[in-house]
Amino acid sequence: MKKYLAPAAVIFAAFLWSLDGFLRQNLADISSLFIVAAEHVIGALIFLPFLIRGWKNIKLLNQRTWGSVFWISICGGVLGTYFYTKALSYVQYIDLSVVVLLQKFQPVFAILLASVILKEQLSKRFLLLALMALSGGYLVTFGVNLMVFSDEKMLIAALLSLLAAFSWGSSTVLGKHALASLDYKTVTALRLMITAIITTVVLLIGQGSISITSLSVHHWKIILLIVVSTGALALFVYYYGLKQPASREATLTDLTKNQQKTNLILNCAHEFSWGFGIAFHTTYAVVPLFLKTLGAPDQIVISVAGLFSILIAVPQFLSAIVGRNIKNHKISIIGAHILVLPPIFTAGFVFAFFGPTGPGAWIFYYICFILYGLALGFIIPIWTEFISHVNPRETRGRFLGISFAFNSIGGFVGGIIIRAILDSSIAFPNNFGWGFLLMFTSVTLGTVLFIWYHLSNSRNSRPHISIEEFWKQTRAVFLQEKNFRRYLFSRIFITAHFPAMSMYAVHAQDKFGFDISEAGIFTVITVVSSGVSSYLIGKVGDALGHKTAIILSFSSYLAAAVTALMLETMAGVYAIFIFLGIGHGGFMPSAMNMIYEFAGKQDSKVYMAIIDTFLMPFTFSAIMLAGYFKPIAGTETILTAIAVSVAVGVALLIFLVKEPRHLTSDEPVSMIN
Repeated sequence: MKKYLAPAAVIFAAFLWSLDGFLRQNLADISSLFIVAAEHVIGALIFLPFLIRGWKNIKLLNQRTWGSVFWISICGGVLGTYFYTKALSYVQYIDLSVVVLLQKFQPVFAILLASVILKEQLSKRFLLLALMALSGGYLVTFGVNLMVFSDEKMLIAALLSLLAAFSWGSSTVLGKHALASLDYKTVTALRLMITAIITTVVLLIGQGSISITSLSVHHWKIILLIVVSTGALALFVYYYGLKQPASREATLTDLTKNQQKTNLILNCAHEFSWGFGIAFHTTYAVVPLFLKTLGAPDQIVISVAGLFSILIAVPQFLSAIVGRNIKNHKISIIGAHILVLPPIFTAGFVFAFFGPTGPGAWIFYYICFILYGLALGFIIPIWTEFISHVNPRETRGRFLGISFAFNSIGGFVGGIIIRAILDSSIAFPNNFGWGFLLMFTSVTLGTVLFIWYHLSNSRNSRPHISIEEFWKQTRAVFLQEKNFRRYLFSRIFITAHFPAMSMYAVHAQDKFGFDISEAGIFTVITVVSSGVSSYLIGKVGDALGHKTAIILSFSSYLAAAVTALMLETMAGVYAIFIFLGIGHGGFMPSAMNMIYEFAGKQDSKVYMAIIDTFLMPFTFSAIMLAGYFKPIAGTETILTAIAVSVAVGVALLIFLVKEPRHLTSDEPVSMIN
C-alpha cells in the first residue's frame, strides 16, 4: 500500500498548494514577510513536539545535511513563500491564474536540479514535457501575443512566481537529501522552526516592531487556515510522501506482504464507503437536527448519541456467543453487514418518496434508527476478530489508523454532498430520505468488498467451545484482570460525553439560529479532523502505546465540552466539531487496539462485548440524567457536569490504568483453555 500512499501524499499536498493562491490573495494588504513569519511561527509551535522528540537525531547531523536543512528552510520556507505571497500582491496587475500556473514550473526545476545534485538521469520524455511546460508557461502569461509587458509590475509578478517555483523546486531536491538522515516529522518541524526564527529576526530588524493588533480577525482566520491547510499541514504530508519509509516485515507467515497491502487497500475502500454513508447519519449533527425538525421532544433529541452507544452494546454478547465457533470469517462478516441494510433502505425509501411530516414521522424514523443501531452492534464483535485475521498485531495501529483516515475522507465527501442536498430545492424531509438512500448504496458497496480480502489460514482453525465454556471465560476475564477492570472504571466517567455529542449542534443552533444545512459543514469539519487524528493517533499508539493514544482521544472530547461552555461565535462552534473529530478519529484505532492488547491470545470478541455491555447502563444513566436536568438546570450546567466527569475519567485512565501491551508473538486469537 505504501507504493500508493507516498505518491498519493504528494498529490494531496499538491492539491492543497493549488488552493494557496486563493487564500493568500485575501492578505494582499499585509506585509508579505509578516505573513510568512506568522504562518511559520504558528506551524512551528504546532510541530514543536516532533522537534523535541527528534532532537537526539538532529544533534547527530553532519555538515552536509545541515546545509540541506538550512537550504529548504531559507529557500523553501523564507524565499519561496515570500516570493509567491509577494507575487499574489500584484493580482491587480496580472491575472491570478498566471501567478498560480507559473509557480507550477516547480517540478521542472526540481527534476533538473535532481539530475545535477542527486545524479538522476533525464529522459527524453522529460525533455519533451519540459518543453511543453515552457510553452504553456509562455501562453498563460502572454497568450498568442509577442513578449510585450504593458506594465512593469506584470513582469515583476511573473518573475516572482518563477523565483518561488525555483525556490520550492530546489527545496524538493535538498529535502529528499535531508530525509535520508531524519524522519519526515522531524524535517517538517525543523524546517518550520528555522524559518520561523529567520523571518521573525528579519521582520524585527526591518520594521523594529510587529504590529499584531493592526490585523483584523479576518486576517488571522486566513493565516490560521493557511497553516492548517496549504502551509504546515501540506508540508507535513508532502515530506511523508517524499520519505517513502520502508515497509515492516510481515509477521503473519501465511499472508505475504502483497496480500497485506491488498487488504489495506480494500479496507481503506471499505472504510471510505462507510464513512461516505455514515455522513448522512451522524449522531452528533444530522440525526439530532433531523429529529428536532421532525418535531421530536428534546429528551429524544438529546438521547441520540448515547442511545446509539447503548443499541450497539445490547447485541454484542449475543453476537460473541453466536460467533464463538466461526470457521468462515468472510461469510460471517458479509452476513453480519447485510443486517444493517433493511432499516437504512426503509427509512430512505419512505422519506424520499412519501416525505411524512406528521406526529408519527419522527417515531417511524426513530424505530429505523434503533434497528440500525442494533444491527451495527451485532457486526462489531465479528468485525473485531475479522480484522485480526487480515493484519499482524505489530502494525495494527497503522493499519486501522490509515483505514479510519479513509473513513474520514469518505465522510468529507459525504458531508459536502449533504450540504448540497440540504441546500437544494428538494423539500424536507424528502432531502434526508435521498441522503439515506445514498447511505444504503454506499454501505452495500463497502460490504461487497469483503469478497476480495485475504485471510490468514493459520487463524481459521480453532477448537469448538460450548456456551458454558464461553461464560466461564467471560467471568474469568472480568474477575481476574485487575488492569482491565480499572480501564472499565475510568470509562464509566467518560460515558458522560455521549449526551453532549447530541447537544452540541442543537445548542449552537439555538444560540446562533443557523440553517439546518450547516449540518453538512459540521460533518465536513469533523471528518477532516477525524481523518488526520485517526492516522496520527494510530501511529502514536504503535510508538508510545495505545493507552497514550486513547488518552489523547478522550482529552479531545473534554476540549469539545469546554469549548461549548465558552461559545461566543460560530468559530467556536466549528472548534467544537474539530475537537469532536479528533476524539472520534483517535478513539477507533486506539480503542480497538486496547482491546487487542488486553485480549492478547484470547478471544477479542469477548473483550469488546464486555466493555460495551458493562458501560451500557452508565451510558443510559448519563442520557437520562442529562435529559431530566436540562430543562431544570440549563444546557451550560449540564455541559459543565459532563466536562468534570470526562476530566475525572481521563485522570483515572492516566494514573490507574497500566499500558496493556502484551509482549507476545502474534499468535492466533483463541479461547482460553
